[in-house]
Amino acid sequence: MQEQEVIAPASIPQELFINSDADITIASGSAGSSKSYSILLRWFRYVDCPHSRGVIFRRTSTQLTAQGGLWEEAQALYRKVYGNRLKISIKHMKITFPSGASLQFSHYENEAAKEKFKGLQADYIAFDEMTEFTEEMVVYLRSRNRNASAETHHKACLVGATNPHCDSFLKDWVWWWLDPETGIPDPDKRGITRYFVKQRDGTLDWYNTREEAEKIYGKEEDSGITSMCVIGSTVYDNPYISKAYIGKLKEQSRVEQDRLLHGSWTAREESSGYFKREWLKKVNHPNVKAFQRVRSWDLAASEPSEKYRDPDWTVGTLFSKDKDKIYTIEHISRFRKKFLGVEAKILEVAYIDGTDTIITLPLDAGAGGNSYAKTLQAKLSEHGFTVKLIKPKANKVLRFGPFASMAEAGYVQYVSDDGLPVDEKWNNIYLSELEQFDGGRKGHDDCVDSTSDGYNYISKSISLPPINITSFTQSNPFSREF
Repeated sequence: MQEQEVIAPASIPQELFINSDADITIASGSAGSSKSYSILLRWFRYVDCPHSRGVIFRRTSTQLTAQGGLWEEAQALYRKVYGNRLKISIKHMKITFPSGASLQFSHYENEAAKEKFKGLQADYIAFDEMTEFTEEMVVYLRSRNRNASAETHHKACLVGATNPHCDSFLKDWVWWWLDPETGIPDPDKRGITRYFVKQRDGTLDWYNTREEAEKIYGKEEDSGITSMCVIGSTVYDNPYISKAYIGKLKEQSRVEQDRLLHGSWTAREESSGYFKREWLKKVNHPNVKAFQRVRSWDLAASEPSEKYRDPDWTVGTLFSKDKDKIYTIEHISRFRKKFLGVEAKILEVAYIDGTDTIITLPLDAGAGGNSYAKTLQAKLSEHGFTVKLIKPKANKVLRFGPFASMAEAGYVQYVSDDGLPVDEKWNNIYLSELEQFDGGRKGHDDCVDSTSDGYNYISKSISLPPINITSFTQSNPFSREF
């Protein structure tokens, strides 16, 4: 008697991925951990519902149709179960199952292509190699993620499978599930579901339980509360992978090994920028020996809109320096607000920092930038704060160079954000931006500019010794008592 083939999850991560009930489930891991195959297996949860509609996306059609690609794998897998009862349209890359449920494979090449998905309704949306897509592309398709019929009773979901990529927006989404030191998925957090609400400025407001989120946003269906689960895995979780394949991964460069063998989201080529986070020492508290502090702001006055979905940030870097010339990055304030909101937030931060902290504002090119900086200087000065206007160097690389050199020499440290609420954490966002900076126009450089201005000011400024005001006035014949 011929032994019957059993189709089932081959590992714990694969089983967790298939059974997750979160609105968004992401399989994050190394190459060879069978993440893409998990997407095909999860569709079995929907296949018996006549009204189920699923779509699996890759960035290009070539990636879908390549030999051994997902389209070829899907046909082979589903034929094992349904044989000739499947209806397969090669032209439309669509598989219709005996129940009437259908699964389509589509490419989504750029943000402009979203127009062709306006009429889409799908209860199962999946991204293969999710880091190849932009945040806007993923968020838009979430609006298409709903049951196509009132007779469909199972929950609509969006899933993704991906190798890690340090420059992807997805790194910020999955960060809680990673080891903060290595960027590798933390096995103790594997499969835990958390909840977020997307803010107007594009950030995610995170909560550990739905009840915590509902206290803020309510229990209505339009509260915006979204559940998300991340399942980390490595090639070693796949019992069917060959040792020869693992050996090929071990032949890769150090960075590619960290990324493809161990699943690290922070792995980056050493020559890709001017800064490495390992140059900085992580400390638990601000420097008690510091005698000087400066908060340097890089200003913006915009919020996300339909036209500008990812505008610049207003960033304030708090630097301190001690007599041994140890520089400490004590805090980063980063937000998106319009003019009045920017002024209010900077004033709020100034009161927290105290009047001993000098504030610097950039005199940007153009009359408008100069006028705004001078107006803000006057308003802050009225509240008793010392505000300096500085004219930054036009060349951002030269501007950033002195800080990067001092960091490489080991004289810069930063305060850990461990223990802070998730929405107040700044370490990873800040360090990632500094690492990504290469002098080009790609990505944001607001933290870079704020850091450059702060370091360049505090490193060159001279602090006067303290003066005993009481003894001075007693010996001064021109002093007056009021």
